[in-house]
Order: sequence, then C-alpha cells, then structure tokens
Amino acid sequence: MIQIENLSKVYDNGFEVIKDLTVTINKGDVISVIGPSGTGKSTFIRCINRLEEASSGRIIFDGLDLNDPSTDIDLVRRRMGMIFQNFSLFEQMSVLDNLTIGQIRLLKRSRKDAVERAKELLETVGLANKINSFPEELSGGQKQRVAIARTLSMDPEIILLDEPTSALDPTMVGEITAVTRNLAKQGMTMIIVTHEMNFARNVSNRIFYMDEKGIYEDGTPEDIFENPKKPRTKEFIFHIKSFNYTLDDEHYDYIELNNEYINFAFKNGVNEKNTNSGRLIIEELATIVPKSPQTTITFSAAGESNAFELICVYPAEERNILSDDNLSAMIVKNATKTQEYEYTDGLNRLTLKW
Repeated sequence: MIQIENLSKVYDNGFEVIKDLTVTINKGDVISVIGPSGTGKSTFIRCINRLEEASSGRIIFDGLDLNDPSTDIDLVRRRMGMIFQNFSLFEQMSVLDNLTIGQIRLLKRSRKDAVERAKELLETVGLANKINSFPEELSGGQKQRVAIARTLSMDPEIILLDEPTSALDPTMVGEITAVTRNLAKQGMTMIIVTHEMNFARNVSNRIFYMDEKGIYEDGTPEDIFENPKKPRTKEFIFHIKSFNYTLDDEHYDYIELNNEYINFAFKNGVNEKNTNSGRLIIEELATIVPKSPQTTITFSAAGESNAFELICVYPAEERNILSDDNLSAMIVKNATKTQEYEYTDGLNRLTLKW
C-alpha cells in the first residue's frame, strides 16, 4: 500500500533524525511505532503525509510519489487521515458540525448525506447521544473519539495517529483502544505513534521499534514485547517494564509511590491480580525498609504469563528485613513465591518473585 524507500530527514540545524529508512506498509496493517523520545517516531508519520518535508527518499502511495513536487498533496491527504494528541476539534462548532464541515466543503456532499454519515459514525464510536454537544462539554476520551469519527467521515484509506492517547487519563485509554480495535477488524490501515505499550500490544499486528535513525526492529507484538532480537530493543523493553522508586526518607510520599506504580502497571498491561500483589508487597516493604537516598524499589514485569520480580536495595549493616518478627515481613513472605537475600559492599539486596 505504501512503499517507503531511503527516507531521510535532516533539520536546518544539521540534526539528522531519520536516515535511509526503507519499509513496506501493507493494506490492513495496524502498526504501532514505539521507541525512546527523540528517535523520529512522530517525524516519520508526519513525513508520510508531508506535514514534515523529507530531506530525501521516496514515499510511494498508490503509485504516487508523495515527495514529487507535482503531486497534489491536498488530494492525497483526503485519502490519508491524521489524528493528533490534542484532538484539534473546532471548539466553536457542535459535534455534528465538526463531522459535516469537511464532507460538505471538500467532498462536496449534500448536507443531508453528510449528516447521515456523521450520525452513522457517531454510532460507531458510541457517541450518538453527543451529536449536538460542543467539545467543551466532552471528556478527553470523548473528544478523541469525535476526532476519529471526523477523520473517518472523509473516507480515508489509511489513518495516521500521533500519540492519540497521550492527553488522556489512563481510565480513558480503553475507549480509544476499543474504537481502534474495531477499525482494525474492519480492515482499516493505521500507523500509530504511541508510548502506551498495552495499547500498542492490543491494537497492532506489527510493531516498529525506532532507534538509530530508523526502524531498528520490525515484528509482531509478541516478537517485540516478549522476544526482542536486537540489543537496543531488549534494553528499551526491559526499561519500560521496570518501575523504580527511591525511598529517601521516613516522610516519603506514599500516595505518589502508589499512583506511579499503578500508572506503570496500567500502561504495561499488568493484569489486575499481579498489579494488586505488587502494590501490597511494595506497601509493606516501604513500611519496614530503612530509608535513605540509596534505598530503592525496582519492579520488573516480563509479561502477564511470567514471574514478576521486585528488587529492594537498602544500605545498612547486614540485615534481612524479612527475618524480622513483624506483620509486614510476614505479609511479604506470604505474597511471594521466592525470596532471595544477599549482602555486598554495605548494601542489602532482596529479590522477590511471585
């Protein structure tokens, strides 16, 4: 569907973010683009519809070279919808008008046909009852669903989504996941830049991990998240599946610790049972471990079906805090399958698995 050949992007200051990227995107692909900040993820999809001008290379879409100055990019963009993280709705217009204005002005549909199509799409994204609402009356998740419906109203062949869930509360990500999965079932081709790993895993059939100025590794969600082949991919996946917190003094912020852990678990698809187990273990450890700038808790999630690991490091004389006779130590031992202890160079280290 789209053939990208030797795509490069160099900014005016000489910074090269993409170099000689070559890849084929097939009809019906749902591709999530992941990777560290600054590796060109958003630049990549913005180059596809020329919101960013590529420095060199070719992007072939339905036989058209999009980087050819003679190509009418406005006509191409009508076939290639774009959804942004900030929704980009017309605030002064109702939901209905947001969905009909493009149809009437650009597709030259009658008002009647445009309204009919808008109603159909709002039904699809579960917002038929919001047809006369204004954006300020909608939640973030609802705004993004309206933005998706508006894009669909233009009958695109492919949709590019740039961080569609980043402006949303975690509880709203599920709304966009459901809509996106439904579009995938209908055969819509999508390329999605996202930092939500659970979202990427749930909606995609391909994952592009971007690093070193290009697509560093291309594979299925199972390939990338469970069995990455290349070292930078492995490092990234381990990093995003690790939660770290420093307990630097007795007045640590328990609410902050709990909220950061819950948000981490949600983003990375940790199931409810393991999330609750981890929260209990972290809570009890935090009450009994000696506090210092060197006291850390690291939680690693290798996947829902694998063992979960928590490492607690704390400075003190050699002392296994789980050997203490108190309720918190007993709760931690009962909640974990194995507990390993070691002492090296003034640091105590507990490794817990469940």
